Amino acid sequence: MGFYHGNVMYGYIEYLTRGGQIPLQVTDTLFHFQWPAASLWGAGIVEILGIKNPDILVVGSPIGWMFLLLPILYVFFKNTLGKGNYCWAALWVFYLARWLGEYQMSPQAVGYFLFLVILVLLSKTLVSRHTLNTFAFRLSIILTFSGLIITHLLTSLFGLVTTAVFFAVRRINVSTLIILFAVGIAAWTIYQVAFTFEQKLPFFAERVFRLDMLWQTNILGRGLRGTQAHQTVALIRVLFTGMFIAMAFIGGILGRRLNKGNKSADIAVFAIGAGIIAMMVVFAGAYGKEYMFRINIFLLPVLAYFSVKLLHFKVTSFIFCGLLIIGIPLHIISTYGNQVMDYFPPGSTAALDFFHANTAEGYTTGGRPMGASQNREGYREIIYSDLHWEDGLLVYNINNEVPGGMPHYVAISPQDRGEYELLHDDALFVPETEARLNSSGNYNLIYINPVFSLYVREEE
Repeated sequence: MGFYHGNVMYGYIEYLTRGGQIPLQVTDTLFHFQWPAASLWGAGIVEILGIKNPDILVVGSPIGWMFLLLPILYVFFKNTLGKGNYCWAALWVFYLARWLGEYQMSPQAVGYFLFLVILVLLSKTLVSRHTLNTFAFRLSIILTFSGLIITHLLTSLFGLVTTAVFFAVRRINVSTLIILFAVGIAAWTIYQVAFTFEQKLPFFAERVFRLDMLWQTNILGRGLRGTQAHQTVALIRVLFTGMFIAMAFIGGILGRRLNKGNKSADIAVFAIGAGIIAMMVVFAGAYGKEYMFRINIFLLPVLAYFSVKLLHFKVTSFIFCGLLIIGIPLHIISTYGNQVMDYFPPGSTAALDFFHANTAEGYTTGGRPMGASQNREGYREIIYSDLHWEDGLLVYNINNEVPGGMPHYVAISPQDRGEYELLHDDALFVPETEARLNSSGNYNLIYINPVFSLYVREEE
């Protein structure tokens, strides 16, 4: 869903660059998940580079992120593995194993970048204990952690856990840990997002340690549903990830039994993995259907680190190389297997341009990212599953009322067809909806091309 998410993220950036100022109140409408840093960073890049077309940012971001992460990861592996050829092998494992293509200017992507920067800073203590006592080290980690906290909540929690892990293995001192906790509290308070905790704390408290909910939402509720094709892609993703877990497990055992590598680095990186898994258990039912995706990418540096331990031995080196070759087609399937839903054709782009050129406000249903990439404060999305048909009108499920006060734009797009076919195994929903829109006298067809249809019900 790179194009969709890229346009949504551009919508937040476009709001900031158009207004030229930061709003006094951080809201979910104007900032993704109420965390402002990614949007501010993106707005700065757009202004500096003079980007006016969102397609440039959407298409360029994945390439930019891949190259931006490369030196950060290399330094981390250099600090932990030491050998240059092992570092490049670990990078190969990391990029091959990462099938979640989240490389847009999103809070998750920016947060992950800052998380990796924290790993690099902490891993420097494995090279030199003197690093701990330098002003530059403390300032760097405080500034990075401050940025992470206002970027993405879950990632900041994992960053804090990782820092606590380095304290537990005696790589940083207690004063640094206390300072980071204080910085976290201050940053959350300054950016007026503490109310997020007030609203969601009871929700989180009810769902901690709920591994049954983790299974329901992330496995049964997301992977093992929909068409057979979607289930097959989900199964390949599980097996593909399992292959790297097995490689890391075996590499770690062989490396320690034969006393190969840096013992201090082994303990620290293992502790990072243990801390991430512990967090997975604690917040098992609290995060939602993307939780296992997040755990997977947080664990990738750990898996890559231990996987290259297989290169210590000739036999396992051949196995390692063979698995990486096998992993290439599996990576392609895992990353692009859902293209029936993810692909954004030129016709959809043309429809999106038409919509934003001819509308200013309204409710939007279908056709994502319609209403999200420009003037987003004027639109409100109502997803198809929140509506049903009654007397030729789409009405809310909760109260049977018609959305009022603004025009209601309803779209039929390739993404809608793909979503209902692939995830819901319902190939008839979109054609039936389109037939009802055409037969209803309440919705007017205002745009059509071979792949996209747009209807409107004007405000009464």
